[in-house]
Amino acid sequence: MVIHGGGCHCGRVRFEVEAPARITAQLCNCSICSMTAYLHMIVPKSRFRLIVGEDDLGTYTFNTGVAQHHFCSVCGVKSFYVPRSNPEGISVNVRCLQPDTIESVRVEHFDGRNWELHADELAHLSHLDARPTADRAPRPRLEHEPPPAVAEWGWRYHHMGIPTTEGRLGERYLEEYAMYVSGFDGSPYGVEWMRFEEASPVSELVRTVPHIAFEVDDLERALEGKTLIGDPSSPSEGVRVAMILHNGMPIELIEFGEP
Repeated sequence: MVIHGGGCHCGRVRFEVEAPARITAQLCNCSICSMTAYLHMIVPKSRFRLIVGEDDLGTYTFNTGVAQHHFCSVCGVKSFYVPRSNPEGISVNVRCLQPDTIESVRVEHFDGRNWELHADELAHLSHLDARPTADRAPRPRLEHEPPPAVAEWGWRYHHMGIPTTEGRLGERYLEEYAMYVSGFDGSPYGVEWMRFEEASPVSELVRTVPHIAFEVDDLERALEGKTLIGDPSSPSEGVRVAMILHNGMPIELIEFGEP
């Protein structure tokens, strides 16, 4: 998470919003969004702070009146508003954010013309833990899209661990786990080989099934609602790891702190 700054064209309205540096935004085709080319990033209200400009805001409503379309009364720009899909949240216009804190923007298309059929696809975005329940995306993932763990939850690919019974050049022994690891430091794809001793305390599933590993900012939060394989541990100073189970496959989560 980073703090993005943003506001309207004339500068009368300025705000800050806490969100990932790699933004997932929604481009809606409803009547008003099509006309304004609004690019949505929906966040909980607790992660949005209006710095200046409250007295300069005008508000437009239509249809149900739930959505509060705030705009600067001086320059007319709508830099944020309260969306109908998430009345307890805030939709920030990504086009109104300062670019220096943005690493990337991934755009999803939302069918606002058929709002009633698709509104539940966005309903989770204003929750503090903006992740769908049960590890499922709110809609089927399209072939060209990255997985929600990366695009929405902010997890970052770290490596893939592959069990092996063959010794490899450059193996490093991890006494706590009675295992050897190799390949990670030289693989451009983050592939790490793992060879276990018979006395290894590591779960049989992890010893026999390849796993993918993600770096996370907050391990406790990332583990919420997940099925743990064993207890979290610290393989080295400043590093905490945990294994979770998803559809029979182990997934490793890694948090790097201060060494």
